[in-house]
Amino acid sequence: MEYELDELDGKRKRSKFSYAPNRRFVTSFETKLPVWVALCLIVALFGLFFTAFGLFRWLPTGLLLQNEERYPDRFIGEQAAMYVKSLTDIGDRVAGTPNNEDYTVQLLLDTVEAIKKQSHESNLIEVDHQVQDGSYYRDKVHYPQLNVYRGIQNVVVKLSKANASAAMDDHYILLNAHFDTVPMSPGAGDDATMVGVMLEVLRTLSKREHSISHPIVFLFNGCEETELQGSHAFISGHPWFRNVRALINLDAGGIGGKEMLFRATPEHSWIMRSYSKGALNAYASTVGEEMFEANLIPSDTDFRNFKNYAKDVAAIDCAQNYNGYVYHTKYDDFSLIDYGSLQHTGDNVIAVMEELDDTKEIKRKEVGEYVQEGGSFIFYDIMGLAFVFYSKTDGIIINSVVIVACTVVIGLCLVAIKKKEEMSYLRVTLEMITAIFIQIMSIFCAACFMILLAIVYDLAGRPLSFFSNTWLLFFNYYVPFLVAFSLGPHLYIKYREMHQEPVNFFVQMNLHAHCFILCVILLIGTALGVKSSFIVMMNALGYLITTVINLGVRFFSNGHKWVYLHCFGQILPITFYFYMAVTGYTVLIPTLARSYSGGTSNPDIFIALLTIVIGYLTAGFIMPLFNLFKHRKYIYYVMIALWGIGLIMMVTPLGFPFKEATAVQRFTIWHSDRTFTRFDGVVDYRDSGFYVHSYDRLGSKTVKSIVPQMQNATKLSHECEKRLFCGVPFYLGLYHGNREHSVWIPSGPPKFEKRPELTLVSKTNVHPVTNSTVTKLYRFRISGPSRMSIHLSPVKKAKIQKISLLKEELPPAKIKWHGRDMYFINFTVGKRDLQWKSIEFTVEVEAKDVNRPFLLDMGFVAQFINEYETHTKEFQDLVSNFPKWTNVQHWTSIYEGYQF
Repeated sequence: MEYELDELDGKRKRSKFSYAPNRRFVTSFETKLPVWVALCLIVALFGLFFTAFGLFRWLPTGLLLQNEERYPDRFIGEQAAMYVKSLTDIGDRVAGTPNNEDYTVQLLLDTVEAIKKQSHESNLIEVDHQVQDGSYYRDKVHYPQLNVYRGIQNVVVKLSKANASAAMDDHYILLNAHFDTVPMSPGAGDDATMVGVMLEVLRTLSKREHSISHPIVFLFNGCEETELQGSHAFISGHPWFRNVRALINLDAGGIGGKEMLFRATPEHSWIMRSYSKGALNAYASTVGEEMFEANLIPSDTDFRNFKNYAKDVAAIDCAQNYNGYVYHTKYDDFSLIDYGSLQHTGDNVIAVMEELDDTKEIKRKEVGEYVQEGGSFIFYDIMGLAFVFYSKTDGIIINSVVIVACTVVIGLCLVAIKKKEEMSYLRVTLEMITAIFIQIMSIFCAACFMILLAIVYDLAGRPLSFFSNTWLLFFNYYVPFLVAFSLGPHLYIKYREMHQEPVNFFVQMNLHAHCFILCVILLIGTALGVKSSFIVMMNALGYLITTVINLGVRFFSNGHKWVYLHCFGQILPITFYFYMAVTGYTVLIPTLARSYSGGTSNPDIFIALLTIVIGYLTAGFIMPLFNLFKHRKYIYYVMIALWGIGLIMMVTPLGFPFKEATAVQRFTIWHSDRTFTRFDGVVDYRDSGFYVHSYDRLGSKTVKSIVPQMQNATKLSHECEKRLFCGVPFYLGLYHGNREHSVWIPSGPPKFEKRPELTLVSKTNVHPVTNSTVTKLYRFRISGPSRMSIHLSPVKKAKIQKISLLKEELPPAKIKWHGRDMYFINFTVGKRDLQWKSIEFTVEVEAKDVNRPFLLDMGFVAQFINEYETHTKEFQDLVSNFPKWTNVQHWTSIYEGYQF
């Protein structure tokens, strides 16, 4: 409570009041809020967090088969789970292996046939077993590569009305999921879950007499894990594709939980309207879209191919992302399947398709008729309770209105303070500028402190300490941020209080300054076109609403009543931010230990930056309030103590990142036989060994003292200087990103009964040789197992003009080796009767130096996945020595280096 001088005169003798004689308002006589209110506020914050966590984890009850009689037209979660189990019982389903090409394909054909027998007579089910060859250039940011496939298999099913009109029959809705897996993973989550959902959607809709009027195509694609080749095969070679108008892509980056809509084609806002109206339990975020586009997520989905090669198709990308720890590991098994998760996805998919069926856009005659309608858009769910969707243009308008409104309201608050305290405009302005400056310095110092913490944790050998025990983030990141962020304003307010000035006034100034900075951030984000700026907008909007009410009812001038209304107004924004924080940490933390360049970057810095954002949004309007409480210094004592407890736990086994089955450390080991041949046919070098590829910051340090063979491990950095792609049989080009943090262990050779072959069939001059230029055409023939690759690099002053495997023009190389272009060609052969058959291709090279003895370095790689007869006892012993908290993918390979 503040007293003006004329009110104070009669009370000074009865109280310990004092005031600064140069000010028009009394400064020290203020009642402080009791400690119990502070405790209630802290308890409420924890309550909001657990409310958000509960909303994040909520799932519908999965329907059982016994419920089908009661709900004959409903998706049955248990039946979908049975489909998933039939897939995982096969084991891993790697493209080119019998499990994928024979057993799984036949299982899907048999299952669809069984569903067909149960379908209603008004529905027609058609099945096509697609076998396709093709190629395309995947222009990725860091490791683009040419993908070539032979005999890729897709199972394509069309559900339509038996008596559908020609107009209806020409417009299809497509569902897509892949049934293949990475090596040595049963793939229950990725992506058997979504295959099971699609089969149950097919069964559910086919039983209905009155179902969706437009045909639905179910694409069970058999080759996604090898650079999305199955979806490309459908786009480029299947006759049903030309009638597809809309796509729902279903994938997984974990297992269980809700499926998140995280991407959509920006040219087709109508498909988002259908999702908005149809989804029964929306779970979506445009933040995920921008993170994918920024390559912060180390994976991709078939959505990419549809976006690149099917621009007229409206598409949304949905994926389950809970429990990403087991993604692409042997622990991604059926035991983790949740009926409620399947029910959530199935109900949403059917509801969205029913909405799509009724849209005018799905009925259009011309494919491009509604392209560009609406442009890019912003979308997000509010804790699963509501779905918000608007265009990017509308987002700019909303953000601008909030910025202007906040600025005006802050100005009105300053005018009110000026009148109440009889201060000059100059004095109020200076106080506001000071508060803004303190806020800026506080966030800057807190950010620097958090980054410094992340560096110290890393240097101390404790990166990823939060990986398996994510609650450690609260102690070692969130609490230190709160201390560092709030300490500056707290000390300043304490200083002014010591000079007999009102705490209430400075707390309000601090809050106004925080809102002003949010508006500046929102303005910058809007100007840069960052769609995720809506996050900041919601924070400013919540403060705007309660501040307008406080101004209207004059609570700011009436003790601490304004505090309660302010806190009430923060309930929804803070709960929403906790919900987003849980989502963000759940999705992102598992990716920090499975990055293809994981050893090169400090994951703790990423977590520190994420915590800075979360802490700033959740605490910015709360922490200043603690200056209004009695004994507030004890709040800082408690936070520092909590941080100290966190540091102690970090150096105990609790801080070790990895756990068996639930949070494993990943390794891939290739037992490789390598041969390097010079341009004159002389073998320059030959050896064999184990290449141990790691995916995280700690790398092989964790197992060096556990696995005896690691004592002989060395890095291949020196070979990266003289050999193309380090002379390593990389499974995909992006594995090259962690070459500096992976190791080589010398060994005996694998047991190969049959070796792949690369033959130079011919070498001819395309054009007459001049004094300055020569163009040579190399014709090669290769044969080998289901997975092969070619590495190419022309010498300096030379350029690859064309590779016959690619129909279109070869794009410029993005990766270099000693200033030379590098290309990675990925071969996948699906059907087993096509493996070990010859593939011929040509490479055209133009060189300006005609006297070079060779123009081309080439690496030829063959991977023998699941061919356990090639494994030696030495290899088996190495793998068996790895601890139980690791997941080791392993197979044999051959690398042959040539100069042509």
